[in-house]
Amino acid sequence: MLVLDSSAGKVQHKKTHYMPVGYRYRRVAVGLMTLAGGILLLLFVIWGAVSTVTEILAPPKEEGVPIHMQVDEEAALYTDKDAVTMLVLKLSDDRSEAEQFMLARFEPSEERVYVHALYPQMEAGGSTLAQLYREKGAAGCADALEELFDCGEIYSIGMTFKQIRLMINELGGVTFYVPQAVNYAAPEADRNVNIAKGKREFTGGETARLLNFPDWEGGEAQHREMYCEVLAALINQKLVEGRTGRLKDMFLELHGGAEVDMSMTTFHDKLTGLTYLAEHNKEDGTMVVIVKKKPVFNGDTCSYTDKDMKSLWAAFGDRGEQ
Repeated sequence: MLVLDSSAGKVQHKKTHYMPVGYRYRRVAVGLMTLAGGILLLLFVIWGAVSTVTEILAPPKEEGVPIHMQVDEEAALYTDKDAVTMLVLKLSDDRSEAEQFMLARFEPSEERVYVHALYPQMEAGGSTLAQLYREKGAAGCADALEELFDCGEIYSIGMTFKQIRLMINELGGVTFYVPQAVNYAAPEADRNVNIAKGKREFTGGETARLLNFPDWEGGEAQHREMYCEVLAALINQKLVEGRTGRLKDMFLELHGGAEVDMSMTTFHDKLTGLTYLAEHNKEDGTMVVIVKKKPVFNGDTCSYTDKDMKSLWAAFGDRGEQ
């Protein structure tokens, strides 16, 4: 027995050193705890360094603005002056008649393009659209629609059968759905069409011949709807992020192959908004505006109900102060 401080205990003898029982185990435990603490400290330092680098490299964003709100805030920077409203006309071969009238509103503030087919018999400016075209051309129709929808300037594009064929080929074709089998022998042999029901990519010639087909199961209303569907498909598939660098080229192609009254200067003024639309279009940004009730016909003229006109104003009219 060895008395150290008036308390007694067993001792172990190792060479010339004496240690209390359990001393070696306590020493190992302390060493392991120290090592674990060191590892945790090292991991904390590494985590802090990585977090700092990540924050430095991350793209900047406005202080206190949630990420999911940034696109909305950017869209809100666009106003009526950035929007583009186009009147798209399908013309007869000799350009004496406008057979189809479509409105397209490119609206960056809503990341949306609106499309609607108007009746040639629609009343505007004290006459029908068809009669206005005969008397005053595309500009006369656009002026009447500007007043009707209380919007800014409406630009026009007029295209014949041949111009539709060439333009769609220049753009690389278009994919859309045909709701019925179409087999038609046209008076002009170059406009015969035989197309199965379904969705696929169509060339310019196929598209032009299909749109020329007069005997749709849904009558003239479905004929107009097909023009809208093709126009919406073209916008969705060509006004996209991967083609933003070609917007100017596409405008020049359009200018060279159709009757367009938008100047290059105006196009450049609108290019920022159009580019924004393309960057945010996932091939579904175009909305075909469909009115709930057919227009009311009175002889050779027709007019929409007040409720349907409000829907059209909401899509194609100016938004006012934003």
